[in-house]
Amino acid sequence: MKLQELKKIFSKKYAIRVVAGALVITMAATGATQYTAYAERAAEKQETTEDLLDQANVKFSQKTIDKDETVYLISEADGTVTDTIVADHLYNRDGAKTLSDVSNLTDIENVNGEEKFTKDGDKMTWNADGKDIYYQGHSDAKAPVEQKVTYMLDGKEIAPKDLAGKSGHVTIHYDYTNNSTFTEKVNGEDVSVVVPFAAITGMVLNDDFKNVKVSNGRIVQNGTKTVAVGYTLPGFKDSLQSGGGRFDKDIDIPESFEVSADVTDFQLETAMTVVVNAGNLMTASTNNVNSLSGDMNRLQSSSKKLVDGSGKLADGLSTLQSSLTTFQSGAKALAGGVKDYTNGVSKLDAGISTMKKSVSPLEKQLPTLSKKLKTLSDGVGKLKDGSDKLLAGYEGDGTAENPGLTKSMDALSKGAKQLSDGASALDAGIGQLTGALSGVGESFGKASAGQITSTIDAKLNTNKDLMTLLVGCGVLKAGDKITLENIDTVVATLEGGQKQIITALATNYVKAGQDQGTATVTATGAYFKALDGLHQVQAAKNALNAAGKQLSDQLSATAGSKETQSQIAKLAAGSKQLAQGSKQLSDGLAKADQGVKKLASGQKQLSGGIDQLYNGINGSSDTKGISSLAGGLAKLVAGINKLDEGSNKIVANNQKLTNGANKLYDGSGKIVAGVDKLAAGSKTLADGMVQFNEEGIETLVNAYNGDIKPLANRLRAAIDAGEDYESFSGIEKNMNGDVKFIYRMAAITTEE
Repeated sequence: MKLQELKKIFSKKYAIRVVAGALVITMAATGATQYTAYAERAAEKQETTEDLLDQANVKFSQKTIDKDETVYLISEADGTVTDTIVADHLYNRDGAKTLSDVSNLTDIENVNGEEKFTKDGDKMTWNADGKDIYYQGHSDAKAPVEQKVTYMLDGKEIAPKDLAGKSGHVTIHYDYTNNSTFTEKVNGEDVSVVVPFAAITGMVLNDDFKNVKVSNGRIVQNGTKTVAVGYTLPGFKDSLQSGGGRFDKDIDIPESFEVSADVTDFQLETAMTVVVNAGNLMTASTNNVNSLSGDMNRLQSSSKKLVDGSGKLADGLSTLQSSLTTFQSGAKALAGGVKDYTNGVSKLDAGISTMKKSVSPLEKQLPTLSKKLKTLSDGVGKLKDGSDKLLAGYEGDGTAENPGLTKSMDALSKGAKQLSDGASALDAGIGQLTGALSGVGESFGKASAGQITSTIDAKLNTNKDLMTLLVGCGVLKAGDKITLENIDTVVATLEGGQKQIITALATNYVKAGQDQGTATVTATGAYFKALDGLHQVQAAKNALNAAGKQLSDQLSATAGSKETQSQIAKLAAGSKQLAQGSKQLSDGLAKADQGVKKLASGQKQLSGGIDQLYNGINGSSDTKGISSLAGGLAKLVAGINKLDEGSNKIVANNQKLTNGANKLYDGSGKIVAGVDKLAAGSKTLADGMVQFNEEGIETLVNAYNGDIKPLANRLRAAIDAGEDYESFSGIEKNMNGDVKFIYRMAAITTEE
């Protein structure tokens, strides 16, 4: 069927008014004034059918529409559909060159331009070139809502064609069947519902219809014509069933429409039905039914909190009530304590006044005290200087010229020890010589002087300390020996290079890890120790040479004489005395060395004490010392004066404090009486809240959970199903669509 053929079917101006009246009723029920305005404009201006079909500007959705679809169902007078024509409008708001669409229609043609399309199955691509696309086609699919029209004449059913020209009481009954089914998930539950389609039917009645009555509709007078309009929501009530609850049974949702009238010469020229998606017409408040569940949960939770809170309030006041006796006793004790406090403060004030009088003479003596402290500070300063010099004498300055008494005593003690050891060795040697001479007699005189020299040489070279020192200071080379022949040269070398040798030795000690001062002292001591030992050996050598010569001469002259033996005995006695004396000297010097060390330690402690005394008098980083005593005493006097002023102020407030404590005690009795009344009231409040929660809130929540909540869930599911149903013939995935169905019933007339 071409567009022009479709327009012919809707050519009568009464069809325009019927559709306009249907829109008026529909929009009046939803409050969408823009649709009412369009309907009124259509009725008042009596627009032509061509205007209505070409403009297609009636919208039943508040979304931004990408595809607007109108399905025209050409029907017999009893509602049987004979042809289905679908008109689609694709909006090209972005001015795209191509538009994609989905459609299962046949015989598709562009009805408002020359734009072409390609089709692959149900997928279509239009060469839009920036324009909107208007096209139509045919469909064999059943509409989601079917209608059946039954005619009665004087209580008996009659075929539409047989009713034409008849007179009597006529009843026209419209039944609608909603065949759509959707499953939506609401609050975690799968709910099966139908799309909430609204069917609005209008018919134009001529003047031959009298006493017109309408069920589930209304009568609209338009000039000399009467328009009967009916509106239904087919299948919607079944979708709201909530398991047999009493609430949904009381809901009056019409599913049929009936017109009755007394008619003469029955003629029905125009009857139309418009089916729209009522889910798109729900108001914002209806669309927010989910919030009701949260509100009920919050109401129940809040009520329980009020019950708990009122109970805790009653318990708390009961505890407070029982504690007020203790509070009142405490207030009484506080009043007594304040009295004791004020008495104590008065005594403290008197004591501070006495102290103030006592420090006044001290304040006058402060200048004299400052002068005496200055004299004391000067004397201690001189004492510190002397102590520092004495301590420096003990410790020295680390140079060879001033090694310090302590280190000098150490070196002297060590030298005496070495002398004692040498004398003991000499005594032992002379003893051996005496024994040897006593046994040889004449043979001694014949002994070789070289043998004696070899024996002495062997004893000198076995002294490892001596040899190490001589090699270390460069007097001997490694592997050289000291002999009686070269000992004089070694001694002369040591004496001639004293400073250089000590410096060389100190350098070695520094390399070994000693500091310069300690190395110099150690080198000096080692030098003199070696020199002393060599001097002893040199002296012994000289004495031995002289004695040997004399002995040799004597032995040669008077070998084995008594005089010779006597001389040897004297030599032995002298060496023994020398050993004993050197031992005594060594022991004495060792004790003197210990005494010097103790004396040095005591001097160091004394010096530290003097330093502390000096710092205490003259001040340091940690304390201002005795020198600040005068200033401290001045501050003490000033502080006592301020303390006296403060105590006077405290005493001045004693009476106010006493009066306040007494008032607190008097008021505690009133508090006790007030809390008693409050406790009684809170108990009544708690009991009332429990009753209110049990008889009011819980009853309301139970009613909501039993009847209203399931109804709200199903209503939400129906709204969701309405939002999901956007097209009859198909729609692209990313499009928003709107679809409406217009049923045009055949006229019932006597004309062929």
